[in-house]
Amino acid sequence: MGDFGHDRTMDVEVLNGWFWIVNRQALEQVGELDERFFMYGEDMDWCFRFRSAGWRVVFYPGAEAVHYGGASSSNAPIRFYLELQKSNAQFWRKHRGRLASIGYLTTQWLHQGLRVVGYTGCYVLFKSSRNVAAYKVRRSVECLRWLAGAQAKCDCEAR
Repeated sequence: MGDFGHDRTMDVEVLNGWFWIVNRQALEQVGELDERFFMYGEDMDWCFRFRSAGWRVVFYPGAEAVHYGGASSSNAPIRFYLELQKSNAQFWRKHRGRLASIGYLTTQWLHQGLRVVGYTGCYVLFKSSRNVAAYKVRRSVECLRWLAGAQAKCDCEAR
């Protein structure tokens, strides 16, 4: 949430899921976190459900907590990048339907394909950033491999 000042209370679309204070009535109406999401996506899903039920999702700057971001994912960053992609696709399937899911997955194909091309170019042109570029190419290639299976599954479900 780096795209706005953290100095004022404001409604937001999604709060990252590591520290929340939830109204009891809202929780009873919306329900608990969806355990089908692994690691990522449950916060986006929950905030969407609260907003859909008419509740506000609010960032409040007076609350503080310490979160060591990346502690879980740093041991296997490509795996957790894929988990993030899977959660995003799962959110689209759950809340937007098959056709929108296919559109989302197609957009991800284009996004990851362009990243492979772009970071391959960076690898070739800039010796100083080869390690980063090689990692990002590997990460996007793994994502494309996953997308190949996800797209096939989604297409089959649509028939």
